[in-house]
Amino acid sequence: MKRLSFQLGQVFGYLTVASSTPSIVTGKTFWRCQCKCDGNERWYCGVDLNAGHTRSCGCLLTEKNRERLTTHGATETQAYHVWCGMIQRCTNQNDPAYPNYGGRSDPEIPIKVCDRWLESFENFLSDMGHPPSKDHEIERRDNNADYTPENCYWATREEQARNKRTNHTLTIDGVTKCIAEWAEKSGVPAKTIQARVARSAWTAKDAVFTPVTRTGPRSTDMLTFNGETHSLPEWAKIRKMPYSMLRQRIHVRKWSVERALTTPA
Repeated sequence: MKRLSFQLGQVFGYLTVASSTPSIVTGKTFWRCQCKCDGNERWYCGVDLNAGHTRSCGCLLTEKNRERLTTHGATETQAYHVWCGMIQRCTNQNDPAYPNYGGRSDPEIPIKVCDRWLESFENFLSDMGHPPSKDHEIERRDNNADYTPENCYWATREEQARNKRTNHTLTIDGVTKCIAEWAEKSGVPAKTIQARVARSAWTAKDAVFTPVTRTGPRSTDMLTFNGETHSLPEWAKIRKMPYSMLRQRIHVRKWSVERALTTPA
């Protein structure tokens, strides 16, 4: 394949080639260009420049739609700001969120905005409608898939947090939910479920639905050993061991007071 060659000062939409020497990254040729909107220089793929797919840092599309929509005041709506932000983080290399969206690299696939929504805000609004409240933001059902009508919905921050890639899920009787949802259903604190799951002796069902029982001494209860009586925190200082370790031995592992206090930390 013949390698593209651009001249210094050559213009592609809002972009002007600022470096006549390209950079080869992962087999692709990138050219340093300056965008008209802010004068900053960034690297752009030569193939996309030549084909007309890239004509700005992302500002051109937003600017054109802003001009078109100003007549009916859509630029002041929450939906419009969501649409602009979505496009910026997927197309603008200068956007702080770009590395986690349009700039994601192997083994993660970059997140894109579907052509229909890139074409116009009206298409986006027709598919999504206005958010139900000011607390709702756009969310993707599959965090590794693009922004499309099929993959997007309006969600609150709490719902978004549950959909994070790092959120653990549990499957019980064929039903899969994140730990936060199981905690709401069972009444067992999410942290308790996580701690139980971390111990391989617990099945997912037992970890979620076994009621929390408070047995054994509390931190304010007194323990007697060798004729001395102290609280858990006091014994932890005397035996020079972490209080959390002593509490786990007594509360969770159900050790005897003698074993809990005499076993080295």
